[in-house]
Amino acid sequence: ADQTDPWLADAAISKQLEDRKVSQLITVINGLGHAVRGKESEDRKLAAERIGKLCSPPEFDLRAPKTETSDYALRKRLLDPATKAMENWNSSGEDLATRQHVGAIYLAMGRVTQRSGLGNSNESYTHFSKSNEWHPRFEALVGRGRALLTTGRPKITQELAEIVDAMEQFPDHADDSGLLGLRGIHRVRASRVEADRARKRELLNQAITNFKRAMESKVQDEFESWTIEWLSQAHLESAFHSPPPVGLSELQMENSRGWHLDQARRYAQKAIDEYERRFQPENAYNALGNAYEDHALYLGDVYRQESADSPFQRENYTKSIEAFSTALTKIDSLSNDAEIRTALTLWNRGRSRFRFGTGSTFLSKGDGKREEPTKLLPDDESASLLNEAESDLKEAIKLFAAANWKERQAETYVWLGRLQGSFADRERKSEAQKSLDTGINLAKEAGSSYWGSYVLDAIA
Repeated sequence: ADQTDPWLADAAISKQLEDRKVSQLITVINGLGHAVRGKESEDRKLAAERIGKLCSPPEFDLRAPKTETSDYALRKRLLDPATKAMENWNSSGEDLATRQHVGAIYLAMGRVTQRSGLGNSNESYTHFSKSNEWHPRFEALVGRGRALLTTGRPKITQELAEIVDAMEQFPDHADDSGLLGLRGIHRVRASRVEADRARKRELLNQAITNFKRAMESKVQDEFESWTIEWLSQAHLESAFHSPPPVGLSELQMENSRGWHLDQARRYAQKAIDEYERRFQPENAYNALGNAYEDHALYLGDVYRQESADSPFQRENYTKSIEAFSTALTKIDSLSNDAEIRTALTLWNRGRSRFRFGTGSTFLSKGDGKREEPTKLLPDDESASLLNEAESDLKEAIKLFAAANWKERQAETYVWLGRLQGSFADRERKSEAQKSLDTGINLAKEAGSSYWGSYVLDAIA
């Protein structure tokens, strides 16, 4: 940065710098370029020490507008040249104090890019990883684990296990919500590739326990709602591995399918109602949409008591689609992660529209393995929903492809293929196998045994 930089010369920004009493930091940044060009370790040590003073954990206001004059933008503007200048530094040749300062700089940059919307998940992941390379920190591992989940990197579950193992080496943080939350997420993901059904349930129970402990932790941040949203997801996946209900009384029993689904809905609603400062506001609505969708899918009209034409299943699918549509309106368009977050929500809505349009339910065979149709809508309404579903899924695929997230692409191609296979039109129906084949290939490229087996099951 330079004092003549047009960004710094802007009157509004200059006033903001003055108001925050950080104008002296410009001098620090200006001096950094000279310091890091020197080959002496003393130069690097001095530069790292001065820049490190910028990096005490900031107070993040998630409701603040994402503008170039915000606290986030100011901090990022000051730290960008620091991290760029340090790209070629080697931690092995520096003393402890320098390593600590450089680690703090990368940690601060990771936090800014992760929480502000001014960077994307891959940037945040890189900054947190570099922070840990320079000086291992529990906070950097937490940030890296959270960023990892939306990077589209291969073998996410395996890497997440390694991160959780590293976090567990910090005994003073055993009850930290960051560790408990990421351990819970790992257990959910691990359950998806576990073949043994009893072991799946065990892993999901461990996840639920960890999420509940995280909610009770005294060490909390704005990711608390994220933990509750994942708790909702863990209950949803537990429902899939619970026996199908045969009557209303069974739904009230703890650990029954209906009980898990009800817990999923309750926790999603809790995140919406009680946590205004949510990390990604749309996630709670996605969780709620998933809960309503799976109520319709797994329970059908099992609550029906009074009449044969109870709208229970139709209402739940409708509420699911409404929740996903609301989620789309909560995504900050200025966020650098906006497209990937939009893709995830479109995939959710497209899947729910497909299931509603085809009247999907698991109750017909009762084995929890195969969806069978029941007519829920007039033909014209069903056709309209399926067209909308196809549009959602195709747009999601484009956005996942742009982010090179092959695992999610594979998953979405599965749903697109199944949707296309439901069309009466031969030309559209002929695209189904192509979509499923693409899903298989992408699952293999992503190293995703979970979605590879899912695709094969869908074709069978």
